Amino acid sequence: MADIEADVIIVGSGISGALLAAKLSAAGVKVAILEAGARVDRAEARQRFWNAPIRVPECPYPPTPQANHPISNDPDYWYRQAGPNKFKSTYLKVVGGTTWHWLGTCLRFVPNDFRLRTAHGRGLDWPISYHELEPFYGEALGLPRSASYPMPAIPQTFLDKTYARALTGTEYELRATPQARNSVSGNGRPACCGNASCIPICPIGAKYDATVHLSLAERNGALVHP
Repeated sequence: MADIEADVIIVGSGISGALLAAKLSAAGVKVAILEAGARVDRAEARQRFWNAPIRVPECPYPPTPQANHPISNDPDYWYRQAGPNKFKSTYLKVVGGTTWHWLGTCLRFVPNDFRLRTAHGRGLDWPISYHELEPFYGEALGLPRSASYPMPAIPQTFLDKTYARALTGTEYELRATPQARNSVSGNGRPACCGNASCIPICPIGAKYDATVHLSLAERNGALVHP
């Protein structure tokens, strides 16, 4: 690797690194992003998913010696662990990070999550309140919120509607959750068309992944070093 000159060096190109790189580069800061893994070719990754005999979240993204990662169907492949209860969480080391195979569900804290000791007698209260963070949630997703969502809701499926009718009059209700998927085309990405393979890969790029903000950062002069 050539010498890197930058005002800020970000280690990791997942969602946090990508958002930070996009904000800083837009402000004129010279940014370099370091990533252990390689860039992902969406078409090639999609084909690996289709061809995989075991379709776990990591199947489109094979591990490499320099960027190894866990594999869901083999909890001892990467983790070194003992005991009856295996840790099975997973992540990727690629440009864009684990957002490549996340579901896209964007749950956020609610006000009382910041007041656990006061409201529930558990843990500690946060030193800041929900309302101090809410304007920033408004830039992304979250409830309750003072700003409207940036896109219309994704339509409910036939199964969603059937469940909702079945639950009418019971103590249960069907609620939608915020989704990091385009419901309409925009910003160079198409609307979700229901491929139902958000995990492990959106074949058309309607679901958000961190390469969206990495691309913005690169257009502003940031350099990604896979």
